[in-house]
Amino acid sequence: MTSDGYFLRVCDQGNPDGYRVVARLVKGSFYDQTQNVGGSGSCVGGSEDGYTSGWLDSPITGTYTLTVCLRNGAGGMDFACDSRKFYHDGSS
Repeated sequence: MTSDGYFLRVCDQGNPDGYRVVARLVKGSFYDQTQNVGGSGSCVGGSEDGYTSGWLDSPITGTYTLTVCLRNGAGGMDFACDSRKFYHDGSS
């Protein structure tokens, strides 16, 4: 996270299994989701790919929830989810 933007990078590090990794970043009404559809051993998004995922809604300072799940195909159900809350003070 930066002072006004964020990078959401999603990687699939496991053995090939046909599932995709889905990450969601939430704070109040702010919501963003990124999916890695590249398969095992690939990553999508983030500063390593040279672009900002998006800009944060004001107020930037606050508690965010990052949830990561596996999904069975594009329209499948999410499972094996894990969530973590963290506080962002608005600085870079």
